[in-house]
Amino acid sequence: MDKTFYIDVKSVKDGDTFDGSVTRTSSNETPIGTEQIIRLAGVNAPERRKPGYNEAKEELEYLILGKNVRVDWKIKGHYHRILGEVTANGESANR
Repeated sequence: MDKTFYIDVKSVKDGDTFDGSVTRTSSNETPIGTEQIIRLAGVNAPERRKPGYNEAKEELEYLILGKNVRVDWKIKGHYHRILGEVTANGESANR
């Protein structure tokens, strides 16, 4: 079963990863105030120093940076990042 929480986005690491602080949650697995690293499920943006990296990062920043976004948590992946479906202002960031 998916878990849903909301997070204030503090920084965008690259075109598919960001971090922030949990503001609302549907379970005790993601307590309010905790810092989380989120990776967009199903998205594989270019890595640093690869073509398209800057454009992918800038697009994700435009969509979510400084906003409160909804995260539908799927699984906890490598590097302890949460893989999830992310929605900002009704628009999916997983595109």
